[in-house]
Amino acid sequence: MSVPIVQFLDGKGDQAVRRLSTAVMEAATAGREHAA
Repeated sequence: MSVPIVQFLDGKGDQAVRRLSTAVMEAATAGREHAA
């Protein structure tokens, strides 16, 4: 729901979402490696 709002407020919303998504994936991978 918040993604369209971010894109509406910021023309770079899509880039920001992509960057955030990448950061989340990296954090999840690091978490799995740490737990393993």
